[in-house]
Amino acid sequence: MVVLIVVAGVVAGVIGGLTAEANRLIETLAFGFDFTKSPNGPAGAPWWRRLLVALLGGVACGLIWMRIRPRPGGNLVGVKGASTDPTGTKRLPPLATVLDAFAQMLIVGTGISQGREPAPRQYAAVAAQALARRFRVDVATRGLLIAATRGLLIAATAGAGLASVYNVPLAGALYALEEVVRPNLRTRRGWWQVAVAVIISALSTAVSWLFNHRARTYVMPQVRVDVHAYAWAALIAVVALVVGFAFQRALAWIKAHEPDTRRLWWTVPIGAVAVAAIGLWNPQIPGNGQVLVQTVLTGGLLPGALLIACVAKFGATLLSFGAGSNGGVLTPSLAVGASLTMALMGWCHVDAAVGVTVAVVGAACVLTLTQHSPMFSAMFALELTGSGLFTSSAVAWGVGLTWALYLLLPRLARRLRRRGPSSADA
Repeated sequence: MVVLIVVAGVVAGVIGGLTAEANRLIETLAFGFDFTKSPNGPAGAPWWRRLLVALLGGVACGLIWMRIRPRPGGNLVGVKGASTDPTGTKRLPPLATVLDAFAQMLIVGTGISQGREPAPRQYAAVAAQALARRFRVDVATRGLLIAATRGLLIAATAGAGLASVYNVPLAGALYALEEVVRPNLRTRRGWWQVAVAVIISALSTAVSWLFNHRARTYVMPQVRVDVHAYAWAALIAVVALVVGFAFQRALAWIKAHEPDTRRLWWTVPIGAVAVAAIGLWNPQIPGNGQVLVQTVLTGGLLPGALLIACVAKFGATLLSFGAGSNGGVLTPSLAVGASLTMALMGWCHVDAAVGVTVAVVGAACVLTLTQHSPMFSAMFALELTGSGLFTSSAVAWGVGLTWALYLLLPRLARRLRRRGPSSADA
């Protein structure tokens, strides 16, 4: 079992490193340069090329998804489905899952507004499934290693794939634990699950350093320690609760009304070209949102422009999913939260060295609502930016408040509704 865990970690690290290199290659072939590293996004490419690659990428991905997805609608068995199935009968279809992941990389690399984090998770999960079969890991495993089942291996390796692409080892482990496995920490089994997820994620991240040289996704500017940041974080927590909840509900509705699978060959390219057209007006909108987040952190945009970018990113992401494209929401959520927060900080004349801390808080809070995973969301935002102790404590405070309000407000509303009629009768 130790050998299996080590192999899974190494494989996930190699997959993550190669996936990151493939992402850069796709963007370079499409636009002539890696646009997620450019402060102006794909604006360096001619307008016709930006529209053309969006059309071609949309057609190619639409045809792939039309071929591999169930009809008339629905999606393939995913990481969560394969990991949490108690019978152990659900399997990731290897070829279809790999093609789906490649299509996600291609569609985001040609400019559509979605996250591309599911791709490395899917690649790693398929590899873990093959390893489980090769090492004969069965759902019926008993004894001390009862939790070392196929499902745990798939979940932990998928999280490690995420960790290796973004250099976020703790967030990768928390993805597996908080969103998929959900261990019972009052049992030995629960702590074994934690250990497996952490070890695989740490190994994969270490291996990925051969590719990314330990570079952070975002360059964090100098921040200033100021206790007022905690007050602003509390305000942003409330704002993010509203925006994040709206974003999450809108995404859920859009995904529930996806186009018929047989129509994806034309709905996906229409959505891709529409997002590219928005990008002609604001080049920070196409892609997963990394360009917009980095722009927010480094400054340079006026509050009005930031608010417009926030609304445009929100709408472009919904448009992308509405067209039937498949992808993630991690970085789009960070982009929406960070841009909205920095716009509010600008209007309130908050010093930029303090505002950037609050922007990280806002990004993590919105992500908390779209993912329903406060610990993962907070750690993901912190590891991406390499934030220090002050920003970390502010993020913990803001995310904790957002999540507490999200859990408590519905209960309070139900109590008030129950008390309403009795009060009126009295």
